[in-house]
Amino acid sequence: MSRLSALPLVCFLVLFAYGCYGTVVVGHWPYYAHPDPKELPLRPLSYAVALTSLAGILAVLALPIAYTVARGIAAWRKQPLTLRHGTLPLYFMGSALWVADFVVMKSGGPWHSLLSWIMD
Repeated sequence: MSRLSALPLVCFLVLFAYGCYGTVVVGHWPYYAHPDPKELPLRPLSYAVALTSLAGILAVLALPIAYTVARGIAAWRKQPLTLRHGTLPLYFMGSALWVADFVVMKSGGPWHSLLSWIMD
């Protein structure tokens, strides 16, 4: 579980790096349909980033459920299940980034949502 806790953060950093790549290619920070991610050079990379983004969103939702199930199984088997140091901060940093981006996407905040751009 400790290695998976970094998944939301890593997936968001991949999306952010692709946004930086889009900035270098186009000349401005990407936003919905400007540019379309499929219009950038290295088109297969946009599909990989979209799948990585989907994995990051699913990890934000599924990791607490998986941890709860693992704790229940460990309690049932009477085995200790300990968290490594730094596991929760990694998960919460990644989750906070995804949640903030989702809130910006729904509310039209001060910056453009990377999630709405990549899922275009």
